Amino acid sequence: MEKKLKYRPNIDGLRGIAVLLVLLYHFEKVFFNTNYFQGGYIGVDIFFVISGYLISTIIFTELKTTSNFSFKNFYIRRAKRILPVLGIVLIFSLILSFFLFIPEKFDITFGSATSSWFFFSNFFFWKQLSTYHAEESINLPLLHTWSLSVEEQFYILFPLLILIIFFYLNKRILPILISVIIISLFISTYASVNYSNANFYLLPSRVWEILLGSLISYYEIFKNKKFEMDETKKKYVFLGFFSIILFSFIANDKTLHPSLITIIPVLSAFVIICYSENDNFFIYKILSSKFLVYFGLISYSLYLWHYPILVFSNTLNLDTNNLYFFYILIFIIILLISISSYHLIEKPFRKGEYNIRSLISLLIIFSISTIFLNFKNFTNLNHFSKNDMLTASFKNYQEKIKCSEIISKHGFCYLKKGESDQTEIVMLGDSVLNRLVIDLNEKLPDEKYNIINLSRGGSLYTPYGKYININSGKDRVSETQDIDRSIYLKKSSKKKIIIIGAKYRQHMRDYSYIYLNGLSQKIDFLELIFSKEELFQEGIKNIKKDFEKTIKKLLKDNIVILIYPFPEFPKHFIQTLYSTNYIKKNFSYLNTKSLQIEFSDFLEDNSEIINFLNNLEDKNLYKIYPSNLFCDEYKCTFLDKDQPLYYDQIHLTKLGASRVNKKIIEVIKKIDKKF
Repeated sequence: MEKKLKYRPNIDGLRGIAVLLVLLYHFEKVFFNTNYFQGGYIGVDIFFVISGYLISTIIFTELKTTSNFSFKNFYIRRAKRILPVLGIVLIFSLILSFFLFIPEKFDITFGSATSSWFFFSNFFFWKQLSTYHAEESINLPLLHTWSLSVEEQFYILFPLLILIIFFYLNKRILPILISVIIISLFISTYASVNYSNANFYLLPSRVWEILLGSLISYYEIFKNKKFEMDETKKKYVFLGFFSIILFSFIANDKTLHPSLITIIPVLSAFVIICYSENDNFFIYKILSSKFLVYFGLISYSLYLWHYPILVFSNTLNLDTNNLYFFYILIFIIILLISISSYHLIEKPFRKGEYNIRSLISLLIIFSISTIFLNFKNFTNLNHFSKNDMLTASFKNYQEKIKCSEIISKHGFCYLKKGESDQTEIVMLGDSVLNRLVIDLNEKLPDEKYNIINLSRGGSLYTPYGKYININSGKDRVSETQDIDRSIYLKKSSKKKIIIIGAKYRQHMRDYSYIYLNGLSQKIDFLELIFSKEELFQEGIKNIKKDFEKTIKKLLKDNIVILIYPFPEFPKHFIQTLYSTNYIKKNFSYLNTKSLQIEFSDFLEDNSEIINFLNNLEDKNLYKIYPSNLFCDEYKCTFLDKDQPLYYDQIHLTKLGASRVNKKIIEVIKKIDKKF
């Protein structure tokens, strides 16, 4: 049996700080466009250190006192603590997403619920998202369960590893713990630059944080180490406490994390666990305060409930007279549900107040149901399917580009069979331009024009510069994509009209690129830590230079139509439209936000890019301004007689594409008359 551990209120207080940091970070991320708690995600790292300490203390204590370990008791206790609340949160999320989400989002939610229940959601989101901080993350109610999966994977592997070491490797726990910590820290440091998304989600780059907590436990249990307080240690604890708070303010989504720099909050938590237990020390008094201790006690329920409630509240698109009252109300709802969850579900199950056989039966039924339903298609069951207008827009958006001849492994292709006297219309951009291809191909006469699609999602054609995207750890554009594009553009001798368009702010402002041209070697990690902002700014400058160079090169032998930035809706538009209509139909007393944006906001958000594009001039350069097609002098609208013009934040429906293509065809006819 597991021996009851000595209760340390300061650890619950530290856990309370961790969950509050995460809560504030997610609250700001979902509802506000501010950066006060942009590093609040370090609360998860603090959780990892605490979990490592507590779980290792349970395992090490049992090994030392009995020279044995009961896997059965260990996993039953973990199941009783973790699964009941998790199951309720998953069911809650699935029910709400069934009514509020479009099929695409509902399918993702169901996939994430399945992976969360079987503790591999970190792998699911690693593959699903470009980064944890990506825009689409605010539409995923179960995104936060990735950390729970990391912990559960640790709980499965760690006891096995410790028992092997204890019984077969001469009890050499300490050197192996230290070796794994060093290796894991090295992996996370390397992967933070080269494989940042995998680095964020997966256990190998996170286990060093958990094992630092295990290290404390090892010294306490096996070495009888007493971490006694003195004046020097007080300074360390104060510095650690201050560092955690400071790091939560200054870290951001561009911080390489986890990595060597993550030692700051992790080592701070390590020091606080070791040395903060002194009744007269003011840090101990803060951590042991009833307020923080209670948040620590409910931290598991609070962590699980807060993010789904935030995501669904945001999805409702509600408009209130007093936004701050709404935010306070949401905060209170989260607290009340979390407190109820702790007292009515988590605590009774953990203390054995519910029959364990009933729990096991429910877990088996839920698991089998999840596996079975995972193979079902819910598109026709979801309420979205009852909305003919939105369903039609959804199906049109899902329509694939039909090629007559593939010219590259990247999917670049001719849309029609080429004739010698045809003018080639070359689509050269990212996924924004891809949305125009099908409708434009239908509208242009076959005998005169042939569309060659060289567009690719996330890819802006700038073949003269090589960059690394720090958010994904990959090249900004696959070199082979630009090589294939360049080969075609040089090889084809036909008359060409090249259409260029993209989500410019993604390529020229928001994402973090480091320019590698002219460097003798890759930028090392220390340079990234101490000079990364300068490197990012230099990367943005060079992207613009290379884009300008690309345009000028293309204009030497071709005519170019340059499409300016598209207005962007702040959320997934079809999803927002659907949930707005659902609220209006079923809860007519609630007000919803406008489905328009201010034209002045669009101009302000894109002013730098518009000014840059304005400086590109040539007699063979024609410009199209989407803002003229979707905005008047006050507002930008995304509906045409209740029909959606946009699918998500920036990608067009077929109706929206038709509006832009009408202008493109006007320009093409003008070019034909001129030449």
